[in-house]
Amino acid sequence: MGNCEVPYVMSVRASRRKSSSDTGYDTVSNSGSEDLSMPYRWPKLMPFTSRITRFRYYRRAKLPPNVRVYKGNKDSEDHLSILSAAAEQEKWPMPVWCKMFRQTLSGSARNWFDSLDPKSVDGFEELSSKFLEEFSQQKRYDKDPTEINGIKRKPNEGLQAFMDRFKE
Repeated sequence: MGNCEVPYVMSVRASRRKSSSDTGYDTVSNSGSEDLSMPYRWPKLMPFTSRITRFRYYRRAKLPPNVRVYKGNKDSEDHLSILSAAAEQEKWPMPVWCKMFRQTLSGSARNWFDSLDPKSVDGFEELSSKFLEEFSQQKRYDKDPTEINGIKRKPNEGLQAFMDRFKE
């Protein structure tokens, strides 16, 4: 008898569920009787297409400790290289690469990610090219010590102007 009730309960829950095309997540009606044991999903617009947001991965995906948070002030190619190596080692499917990449962002990098157009990213290659396009100016360059030592403050040049020129 208990087994007969389970399909009914599941069908009632399923009938209350409605899909939100904007977020790519399932939402529950505001009847006050939603299943609170279900994982909560923030109803925020995501830059990922539905094939990435709806992808379910049943193995526990965890970022290795060597993958650091990217704040937008370091070498973007270095960050992608470290993340890619970890993803290949863990054998993550492509949607997991995208979701894990999102977890590595903070500060200006997180603001950039949040400003991407909804449903504008359909794969990791596309996400990484947009990332590199945005943060390529942070690439690490080797500086020639003789060139650095040759920079002198010009007469009547303010300290801030000299520092800006030195950084260039």
